[in-house]
Amino acid sequence: MAPAMQNFALIATACDDCTVKLWNSETGKRLMTLHGHDDNIATVAFSPDGTEILTSSCDGTAKMWDSTTGHCLVTFRGHGAGVRSACFSPDGTWVLTASYDLTAKVWDAITGNCLATLVGHELAVNWAVFTSATSGHVMVATASDDRTVKLWSMESGECLLTLTGHTDDITMVAFSPDGMQVWC
Repeated sequence: MAPAMQNFALIATACDDCTVKLWNSETGKRLMTLHGHDDNIATVAFSPDGTEILTSSCDGTAKMWDSTTGHCLVTFRGHGAGVRSACFSPDGTWVLTASYDLTAKVWDAITGNCLATLVGHELAVNWAVFTSATSGHVMVATASDDRTVKLWSMESGECLLTLTGHTDDITMVAFSPDGMQVWC
């Protein structure tokens, strides 16, 4: 059953049973269960406008779902191993995935076409995020088991900077709200 026009926040949860569940934040009532992945789901995220949900899975795919109907809109295929994370760009036009196959990929959110593959890590890429720098240039940061974070230009697909200094796997990375600092 699809949620009607809502005056409450949706909560999305992901589980090792290969499903995502959507919940009413006021009542705690489960609204629907999304089925479609063949392995554990690693991440779940809402689009900037809340109309879509993005999931990543150890089955090697990411999927975009309609948050009202629960229908799968796009399956992002192309990684050679499990997809560790997936997120939307700030404007919702792109999807970014990070994979155990040592790469991150940028996808067109509507067509599902791969626009760029970011290659340069020596071990699994655990996390990837977008930011818009103050200059308006979109950048990506990736975190890896190779103990590095890499900053990438979306315009050129080139690695601009490699951050080193961690003594173990880097599991996550985040930009500060102004896009001027990276936290890992």
